[in-house]
Amino acid sequence: MLPKGSKTRALVALLATSPNLSRPRAWIQDLLWSTRGSDQKAASLRQCLAELRRTWAEYPEVLQADRQRIWLDMDRVKIESDQTGIFLEDISVRDPAFVAWLGLQRLQLAQPHAGSQSVPPSAPAQITRSPALDQRRIAICMDPGLGPNQVELMTALHDMLALMFRETGTIAVVQPKVLERQPPDRLLSLSVSGQNDVATQIRAVLETPADARVVWTGQKGIVTDQCAQHSNAGLMAFCNQILEVTCQAERFVDLAGEHSPVPAGRDLSSSVSFAVSSIFSIRSDRIQNAVVVLEDLVTEQSHPVLYAWLAQAYTIQYVERYKPADAELRERCEEACRAALAGGAQNSNVLAAVANARTNINRNYLAGMQLAEQSIKANPANPLAWWSYSNALQCVGRSELAHRAAKNSQLLADRTSLQFWCDFQVSVTAALLGETEAAIEHGERAVALVPDFRPPLRYLTALYAMEGDSEAMGRTANALKSVELDFSVTQMIEDEDYPIGMMRRYGKNLTRALRNVASESDLD
Repeated sequence: MLPKGSKTRALVALLATSPNLSRPRAWIQDLLWSTRGSDQKAASLRQCLAELRRTWAEYPEVLQADRQRIWLDMDRVKIESDQTGIFLEDISVRDPAFVAWLGLQRLQLAQPHAGSQSVPPSAPAQITRSPALDQRRIAICMDPGLGPNQVELMTALHDMLALMFRETGTIAVVQPKVLERQPPDRLLSLSVSGQNDVATQIRAVLETPADARVVWTGQKGIVTDQCAQHSNAGLMAFCNQILEVTCQAERFVDLAGEHSPVPAGRDLSSSVSFAVSSIFSIRSDRIQNAVVVLEDLVTEQSHPVLYAWLAQAYTIQYVERYKPADAELRERCEEACRAALAGGAQNSNVLAAVANARTNINRNYLAGMQLAEQSIKANPANPLAWWSYSNALQCVGRSELAHRAAKNSQLLADRTSLQFWCDFQVSVTAALLGETEAAIEHGERAVALVPDFRPPLRYLTALYAMEGDSEAMGRTANALKSVELDFSVTQMIEDEDYPIGMMRRYGKNLTRALRNVASESDLD
């Protein structure tokens, strides 16, 4: 028996389609009453729970709740799916957050499935196989002499890496036994080089079997007594380092060391890797090169990962104002997002890229949060997933959670080329929390790694103004002007579209500080 209230019925649907039939109270409140204040949200949820308990009075143990979460007893509930019609077509809830969630669920269920059958969102998704890219083949070998206490750790490492490689769309994981017949393009060997009561030292060696050339070696001490192996942050960070060096080996660089507009004559895997590295350079010319490469590739290979990176490139062009923020750019990004989700709704890179587009271009922050949250579930070790989640959270004012997500992203991206990107996100979210010292520290770290990275230079200029540090503000403003030729402090004050949106929460205090320090420093 279902309750009469539409939002109470929606509450049942949210729980029934959730992992372990459980959700945090705050998550449910944000989806069903996103336009209300915190106290109103909590009161409305209590009313729905009361109605549901009355409806299920004969089964009091089915619905469970505490101060943090609400769940259905998995031993007393069986989820069945009507595989005809439109998902939840009899529920009418007009809250924009719920509408965004519902639209995403229906979009995923609209994917062509094997046998043309639908599955409930809580069941493992079965999407059609994406068109195959010209993939590099990698075999992962583990030391056969592992002890019983080491097998769990190394198996977790193997599985994380296999997922990460598959999600690139350009690297196929093959069984080590193929070494006997046809050497793969890369061989990754994993072994334990040392162990004590606290940590296990893992060694990874990447080589090309065809010529026995060692491409890279790395070691990492993994603390093993703090959490389950599948959620071990140190292990996840090491996976990202291995993933990066594996992809870096495919990047196209000409003899002069400069990236060419189109890596002519290179295989598809190298072209995609070239495009991704160019996107996160945050340089206008290189991002445009990436767009050219990806737009050319999707005419021949309609693969969701290609469209996802294209959407990410368009989003950065939009935010950084490298291209006019007109209807054409927005439309091209929307087309890329739809094509990416059409075949890649279980790929964390796809979900993170589309989440960023929804947050930064569409300003649909709740849809961005939903997509980012699904990206994290698809691959908790992906720093871009946590970055996109932090990005969306900060836009809806959930600054503490945004800061935590940014710190997760930073931890996972340690010693990779994305470290500067994640350092900056920590800086932004620290600024929102009023932690100016931490914001400046992480902003300077991002600039130290990538001196031409404009976003932290903008925020540092504003932060130093708030601190009344005219010398430091002059330094960052001049550095910004060297890479953003039309920059002026006046523009930062008067142009509401200038990309320091999060700093504008300081309001008149920021404007006053910018004017005062700029006049002292002879900056316009």
